[in-house]
Amino acid sequence: MQVPDNGNRYTSNVPAQSAGLTYKVKFEQSGTYYVWARTKSPSANSNTLHVGLNGSLSAAGTSLTDSSTAGVYEWINQASGGVAQITVSSAGVHTVNVWMDKDGVLLDKLVLTRNSAFIPKLLGPVQSEQGAYRSYPSTPGSTLASWSFDSDPSGGSTRDGVSQRELTCASCPSRVTGIEDKAYQFGSGTGLDLPAGAFNLSSAVGFAVETRVRFSSCTTAQGMVGSVSPSSSYQWVIGCESSRVVATMSDSNGNGSGIKLQSSTGQDNGAWHHVVLVRDGVFSETRLYVDGQLADTRSVTRGPLPMMHR
Repeated sequence: MQVPDNGNRYTSNVPAQSAGLTYKVKFEQSGTYYVWARTKSPSANSNTLHVGLNGSLSAAGTSLTDSSTAGVYEWINQASGGVAQITVSSAGVHTVNVWMDKDGVLLDKLVLTRNSAFIPKLLGPVQSEQGAYRSYPSTPGSTLASWSFDSDPSGGSTRDGVSQRELTCASCPSRVTGIEDKAYQFGSGTGLDLPAGAFNLSSAVGFAVETRVRFSSCTTAQGMVGSVSPSSSYQWVIGCESSRVVATMSDSNGNGSGIKLQSSTGQDNGAWHHVVLVRDGVFSETRLYVDGQLADTRSVTRGPLPMMHR
């Protein structure tokens, strides 16, 4: 993480005012965790950051300072009140926060340890593997696919560039200019269909769907991209409603039924927006991101999610 070096500093109301990063961490036990950060700073005016837990700034995590020579990586753990640390009240999943204090500081790595005598050296410990909890398939033929929409759908199909799956259309969208001269314009009754069963997801699998959308009017609910069963409640859909990006997801066990994720502000401004819908198989969460920001999240027990034909 690095933010522009504009000479700004944030020491009050930090979670609300300062740029930051969040990390979901599964703690095996409660207690005190000491914080080390590997940083590089352009100057003494751009060399501090804050740490916290679950959205709150830690009293012992204010203004970790990099006092090294400008442009050199250093492991730091000294905050304004002493050794930087966070207190975890219970075992399980918590959110670790890092916020900017003096802008311009570059954060390369963060280490949490229960050993007060531990001092990281060189590049520090190997990065923790989130995938150790679940193994997500990411090979062609499983759940990996990408459509660039650079072909003409009036020919009846468009091919996935990774695993060569074809989207077919009976009533096809029209090809229009997009961000890179690649976009489809959908109207009433038009759509692209994926063969049934192409992406059947078990309860142990997490996945993400990423797309770019543009709409100028959306008062009633409209689907943009999704997989919907005509005879059951299985579905995931990214769409719009009341000027906002919305998303819904229900698995074969009924988990998530009636839950709608949505952005807090309207996107019906005629501009392109980057939208990502995530089902996290590790933390049993469904998340909606809009333009790189977490817009909404829900904790939902995961179950099988068969992918239907549209």
